[in-house]
Amino acid sequence: MMWALLSLLLFIGHVACQGPGPCPTACSCSGEIIDCGNRGLTAVPSFSKDMNHAELQLENNNIQTISNNAFSQFQNLTKIFLENNNISLIESNAFRGVEKLVREVFLGSNQLTEIPSALGVLENLVWLDVTDNPIDHDHFDEKTMYEIGDYLNRFEFGSSSLTEWPTTVRHLQDLRFLNVSGGMFYTLPPDAFHGFEGTLQTLAIQNTELIALPLALARLRFLEKLHFDHNHQIGDSGVLIPSFGGQDRLSRLRYVSLIDDNLTMFPSLFKILHFVETLVLDSNSLAFVSDSSINVAIGTSIVDLSLRNCSLSRVPGALSKLTNLTKLNLADNQIHSFENSDFDNMRKLENLTITRNPLGYIANETFKDLVSLQYLDLKESNINELPEAIRFLKSLQTLKLPLDRIECTCKIAWLKQFKDHCNTALSIDGSCETINYPVEIYLDMFVTKCPNYENVINC
Repeated sequence: MMWALLSLLLFIGHVACQGPGPCPTACSCSGEIIDCGNRGLTAVPSFSKDMNHAELQLENNNIQTISNNAFSQFQNLTKIFLENNNISLIESNAFRGVEKLVREVFLGSNQLTEIPSALGVLENLVWLDVTDNPIDHDHFDEKTMYEIGDYLNRFEFGSSSLTEWPTTVRHLQDLRFLNVSGGMFYTLPPDAFHGFEGTLQTLAIQNTELIALPLALARLRFLEKLHFDHNHQIGDSGVLIPSFGGQDRLSRLRYVSLIDDNLTMFPSLFKILHFVETLVLDSNSLAFVSDSSINVAIGTSIVDLSLRNCSLSRVPGALSKLTNLTKLNLADNQIHSFENSDFDNMRKLENLTITRNPLGYIANETFKDLVSLQYLDLKESNINELPEAIRFLKSLQTLKLPLDRIECTCKIAWLKQFKDHCNTALSIDGSCETINYPVEIYLDMFVTKCPNYENVINC
C-alpha cells in the first residue's frame, strides 16, 4: 500500500514538472499562450527555465531590441508575435535554443531596416511577416533568404521604403502565400516570382504604385487566389489581358479581387479567365456598367460578385446576363429603387445584400425570378413598407430589414399568412417604427387580431 502511494506521488510530481513554467509578472498566461501584449514593455521579459508555452504574444509594446537568448527558456515555442513595437535590432543569437521549434514569427510595423539575419537559424520557419518595416530592396539579405527558403511557405512584406522588387525572394522555393503590402515601385520584372512559380497559390499585392497588372502573373500556373487591391495607378488601361498569358494559363485561378483600383468598367480580362468563380470589384467608380462591358463575363464560372461602394445609382441591367450568380453584394451604393426587371433571369441567386443604400422603393415583381434566394439583406435602407415582392421568395430563410423603420400595421397581414403557409422557414430580423416590437413578434402577437384577418393564402 505504501509503495503504491509513493508511486502515485512520484507520478504527480513528474506531471507537475511538465507543466508550463511560472508566468512573468508583466504577462498573463492561459493554456499554451503567454500574453505580454499591450503592457508598455521596453524589453522582452525574463522567463523562468523550462517554459512549455507554445505561443508568445509581445505585440503593441515599446520594445526596441530583441537580445541574444531572448527565448532560450522555452521548450515548445512555435509562434512569436512582435508586431507594432519599435524593434530596430534583433541580435544574431536571439533565437538560440528554439532553432527547431519556432514556426511563425510576426514582426510587422516595426523599425527594421533589413531582414534580420538571426532568422536564418530557424530550421522550420513557415510563416514570416515583416510588413511595414523600412526595408528597401537591397536589404533582403541573400544569405538569410536562402537559409529560410526551404521551408517558408507564407511571406508578408512591403512598405513605402520599397522602391524596387527584392530579387532574393527567388530563394523561397516552397512559397504558397505571398502578401506584398506597400511599395513605391511602378513595375515588376517578368521573373519577379521566379523560384516559386510552381508553388504559389495565393498572391496579394496592395498599396503600391504599379501602373498595370504585372506580366509575371502569367507564370503562376498554380495560382488560386489573386488579391490586387488599393493600387490606385492601375485604372482600366492597367488591367492587361497579356498578364494572364492566355486561356491555357492560370486555369486554377478561382478568386480575383480588384478593390479600389480606380476602375470604371467591368474588366475585359474575363474573356480568358473562364474558371474564376469569385470576383470582387468593391470601391471602384463603376457608375454605369454597360451591356457591352459585362458581355465579357457571360458564360464564365462567376457565381459570387461583389460591387460594394461602386457609385451605382441603380442595379445594372447587364447583370441579368450573369445567370450563374449565386451571391451578389450591392451594399454601400446609391441605389434608390428596385424595378421589376432588375433581377431577371437570376434563378440561381441565393444571397443578395443591399445594406446601406438609400433604397426606398421595391416594385411588386422585382423578385419574381429569385426562386433560389435564401438570404436577403435590406438593413440600413429607407424601406418602411414591407415590399410585396417578398411573396415570390418561397426559398428565403433570412430576411434582414431596417431597425425601427417598418410600418407595422394590419397592412402587413399578408406577410404573416405567407410565413405560416408558403415559407415556414423564414426568419425576419428588423423592428417596427409604429410600435416597439420586432417585426417577427408583431406578426405573431398582433396581426391575428386585425379586423377580417384570415389565416389563408394562395401560395
